[in-house]
Parts: sequence; C-alpha cells; structure tokens
Amino acid sequence: MRISILSAGSRGDVQPSAVLAHELTERGHDVVLGASDDLIRFGAELGVETEPLGFSTRELLDSEEGERWLASGDMRAFLRGVVSLKTERLAGLGRAISRASRGSDVIVSGVNTMEEASAIAEVNGIPLVGLYYSPRRANPFFPAYALTTRSLGGPANRFTYRLVARTEWKATADYANSFRAALGLPPVRQNLTARLRGRHTLELQAYSRALVPQLAGWSAERPLTGFITPTGLHRRLWGEAATDEGLREWLTAGSPPVYFGFGSMPVREPQRMIDLVTRVAARLGVRALIGAGWSTYGGGGDDGTEIDDTENLVRVIGEIDHSSVFPLCVAAVHHGGAGTTAASLTAGLPTLVCSVNFDQPFWGRRVEDLRVGGWLPFDHLSEEALFTALRELLEPAVGERARALGAGLSAESGVSAAADAIENQHLSPGR
Repeated sequence: MRISILSAGSRGDVQPSAVLAHELTERGHDVVLGASDDLIRFGAELGVETEPLGFSTRELLDSEEGERWLASGDMRAFLRGVVSLKTERLAGLGRAISRASRGSDVIVSGVNTMEEASAIAEVNGIPLVGLYYSPRRANPFFPAYALTTRSLGGPANRFTYRLVARTEWKATADYANSFRAALGLPPVRQNLTARLRGRHTLELQAYSRALVPQLAGWSAERPLTGFITPTGLHRRLWGEAATDEGLREWLTAGSPPVYFGFGSMPVREPQRMIDLVTRVAARLGVRALIGAGWSTYGGGGDDGTEIDDTENLVRVIGEIDHSSVFPLCVAAVHHGGAGTTAASLTAGLPTLVCSVNFDQPFWGRRVEDLRVGGWLPFDHLSEEALFTALRELLEPAVGERARALGAGLSAESGVSAAADAIENQHLSPGR
C-alpha cells in the first residue's frame, strides 16, 4: 500500500506517528509522513519519506498568544488560534497535505489534521483512519476532557461530547468548507464527529486498556492498540539513545532521583522552577533530575543552566531517552502528555501529573484514580503542593502499584496493533 500519515502538533503528536510510519515501512509499505516543519526529523531520521506541512508548532506554543492560551487552559481560545493560523496558510497547507497524500491508498491522521484528511480521503475515494492518543468520542465512562474530568454519569458523560463537537464545529466550519471548496467539494453542515461516525471511520485509540479498562471493548471501529512508543533503535537514529558519561555517573553516584520535565509545554520562569524543585528535593531528602524539553533554561550546566547546588543533588539535562533514564529514577513529575505518561508508567514509576492543557488533565485523573500517582494543575504548583504530592508519591504502596501497572504496559506493542489494524482496514470488504 501507499500510506499517508498526517501529524501536526507537538512532539507527543508527531513522535508516535513517525514510529508507526517506520513500522509500516518495515512491513514493505510505501509510507509518507506529513509533519510540523520543526519536527520532520522524527520521520526523516528513521528513513521515512517526510513532507513539512508549512508551519511550526513550537513557534505557536512559544508565541505570546500561545503562552496566553496555554496558561489560561482555555481550549476554545487555543482552537480559534490554530484555526486562524491554518486560515492564514490555507493555500500552502492544502498543497502540503495534497503532496503528502498523493497516490495514497489510505490516509492516517491525528486529530489536528483530521478535517483536512477527511476532505482529501473523500475527494480521492480512499479510506481514512484516525489516530488518537486519548478518548475523543462519546462513551458512558469518561466525560469530554475539554469540559471536565469529573464523571457526570453515563448519559451526561455522553452529552459532553456533543457539546464539544458543536463548539469545535462553530470554530472550524468556515475553515473546513474553505478547504473543501479548494478541492472542489461541496460545503457540509454536519460537524466532523458526526461525519466520521456516518462513514464508519476506523479510529485507532493509541493508548492502553490498562489505563482505561472501561473502554477495552469499546467498538470494532475504535480499537485500543496500546501506546505507540519508540524503541532503542528509534532513539539511536534520533541521536538520543546515548546517556552522556557525566549524566551516567551522576545517576549512579547516589540514590535514584525524581525526574521533573514538562516536555513541549514551555516553562516561562526556569530559574524559579529550578529553585522550587531544589527546595522540595532538599526537604524530602531526594535528588532531582530536570529535563528541559522545549523550555530554554539559559546559563551553564548540561542544558546551560547555572545551579547553585554544592551537594550535586539537582541536575538539568536537555532531550533524553526516557526508556533508559526512567528505570534509574524513583518517581516522575511531568505535564501528563500521553507519550510521557506512557513512558513513566511503563517504567513502573509513581507519577505526578502537573497538567497544563489538552488531554493532560485526563491522564492526570487516570493516574490519580488508578492510585499510581497524583495530579494537580500546573498553575497550582507551589512548594507546599509539590512537597505534599511528592511525599505521598514516594510511599512504598504507590511504588508497588506503579510497578505492577508498568509490567502490564511493557507487555503491549501498540505499534504492531496499530499497523495490523491499518492493514486490515485496507483489506476489509468494500474498502
């Protein structure tokens, strides 16, 4: 098959798509990955044909507006901002997606390009497959996380998804129909969720049933594949597998540290964060490893940050291989992105989610409900809140539950299950 995979967003969106693209390439398929300009290396360095989509996600998140949207937690404002950016770049985005989809037998798309992928699939008469990293369709167990993470009961939980779909369509309808018009398609009045449901679109749920056992038998059109995670080979090709000698020595020179990292979510006051982590670590008697992610930590140290730490209890690093570093840690504190949540829990680490936006509160709630860690919004992060949450996290019983969950996650192969589902979709009768 010729398979197009479209993935726009942060590293947490693009990285699993690149891993899936690599798996399908290894199976002999002709695969092209369309990705955010600043993240195309994740496909290209795996030997996957990769097309830039014409915009940088990091540029958006680092902008003053992006910072304001993230800090407010207002997903509607962020959606309007994304739609505005897409509208400005409609012609270029359309050309890029068309290039990435040319000659395809099937299109796989993440949530941020699903509207465009749906139109391309329709005009070419080919199957469309969704790739999601958290529940985005109506079910009786979990409400739409864009509204709340507190269960409202079966019917009310389902109703929240209708409200979110209406809100999203209000923000995207004009753009969606402009994109369709450029392809020669007629306008539509139904929201995207309703249209995908009407076409019986296969929507892969790329997360583990171990975290959402309620959804294990959700639907044949919404199979749970497990998390799509990179292997050591992927990390080596990305240049991230090697742990530098200084870090290796630091990790093995004392007690296992607590890992702190917020991935693609910008930390606006890095020195204040370092000071906060240092004080809490000292009070708890633990060491701390801080992953810079997309944040700029400025000055000296591994990621350039000057740390007044005469006892060498705190260390700052840049991009890391979670799979090699997490097993040497005792717990993890992070933003709760699906990929980082999968990595910390698979390593058996008690996890504290400090959520910023998007699906992060959902994963924070799941970590808390499964009693393998805790959850608090990033803007509630204070010395006392972090100290209290981490003290509970380091209780032996929490560690035992986290290790048991990690063993189950380690046995899954989300990328194999996702690739199987895509191949079966193409071979299904009537496709």
